[in-house]
Amino acid sequence: EPDEGRNAEVAREMLASGDLITPHFNSLTYLDKPAVYFWMVAASFRLGGVTEWAARFPSALMALGTMFLTWFLARRMFGDFTGLRAAIILATTPLAIAFARSVIFDMTLAFLVTVAMTSFWFAEESGYRRPWLEVLLFAAMGLAAITKGPVGFLLPLLSILLFQVLRGRFRELKRLHWGLGVLVFLAAGLPWFVAV
Repeated sequence: EPDEGRNAEVAREMLASGDLITPHFNSLTYLDKPAVYFWMVAASFRLGGVTEWAARFPSALMALGTMFLTWFLARRMFGDFTGLRAAIILATTPLAIAFARSVIFDMTLAFLVTVAMTSFWFAEESGYRRPWLEVLLFAAMGLAAITKGPVGFLLPLLSILLFQVLRGRFRELKRLHWGLGVLVFLAAGLPWFVAV
């Protein structure tokens, strides 16, 4: 697939040039996508050599992380058996299998969105008494935004809003520490944009 080759080449050029801030493709500035995924592939190249296996490793790792979080959350929400079934269903979904083997951003985005959603659920379950969960929620959205753009924070935020509206708990969103959250979100996502 053309995107896979381009993404691997951008990461290879990043590693070869030592410029970890501005992605390049064929020596030209390439700002079509933010840098997080390129950093992951470049790090994989550094550890495993510039190979096809190393290029695909970050997506596979993110798929495993997403599967683990799915198991963990479903287990806490519905019990052990449901957690196991949820993880198996995700692991055998054709799109998840394809994305886990591809040198594209989607599995990393899915992982970060899952981190955000899982963090929100646990923060709400704790009565918003564990601020570190909210820090994780907003940090994951910030990293997701510099992985694949605005969808990285819009998808979890809109999902959370809809979830709370459907449960009749929209007003409880005031209990989130929004000021801290915005600062964490900006700290996670803004430095790369400023540096570029």
